[in-house]
Amino acid sequence: MSAAARHGLAPMSLGVSLVHFGLPALGLFAVTRWGIPALVRAGVAPMAAWYLAGLAVFAPLLVIALGRARRECGGEPGAVARRLWLRRPSRAELLEAGLVLAGVLVASGAVFGAMALGARSLGVSAPSPLPPFLAGLDLERGTGSAPLMALWVPFFCCNILGEELFWRGYILPRQELAFGRHAWALNAALWAVFHLAFGGPLLVLLVPLLVALPWLVQRRRNLWLGVLLHGVYNGIPSLLIASGLIR
Repeated sequence: MSAAARHGLAPMSLGVSLVHFGLPALGLFAVTRWGIPALVRAGVAPMAAWYLAGLAVFAPLLVIALGRARRECGGEPGAVARRLWLRRPSRAELLEAGLVLAGVLVASGAVFGAMALGARSLGVSAPSPLPPFLAGLDLERGTGSAPLMALWVPFFCCNILGEELFWRGYILPRQELAFGRHAWALNAALWAVFHLAFGGPLLVLLVPLLVALPWLVQRRRNLWLGVLLHGVYNGIPSLLIASGLIR
């Protein structure tokens, strides 16, 4: 019996799943479509504007996931951790996560290379991996500054922990009750919907991660593996950009 069933949770239907992914997706679209331009017009550096706008979406996911899990479990820390699939990974799980991460990175690189070759064969410019809400902005402005790095830390933590605790910790166990061992596929598809604001080229580039991460988390029922994959995949380029090492 799964941890979700032991806690007496209700299965999460397709309709409820659509709401839980769709509302944050609309929020992400709104803050990237209107929030970031408004902040940039007010004089905020583009990357700082993205971090501030992103916090408005990711921080609530973190708070809601922890709050709902705590309410379901009566506030007992050990029960909350079990409810959210939070447990110490074994060596075998860490090894598998490392292999999955390597496969995701290779697959993403292959996808990017295929997109570039396809564009070249058509005689058009290669698609930019940047999301449309950052394209055309002066991303060098403010990079490497102490204030930007200080803002990047809470953004990164809320981004990774907020998404993983909400999508895979809170939602996936309930989806598993409704859709069984294939719940990860629905989770992956709806996670892609959440990323629609990132634009087509970047969304295609993210497909290996969007598929592999929910699969691994459900397979092992260990959320820390998702945090590890998500954190490394997003963290390294994000940190290099924020620090000014990539321009």
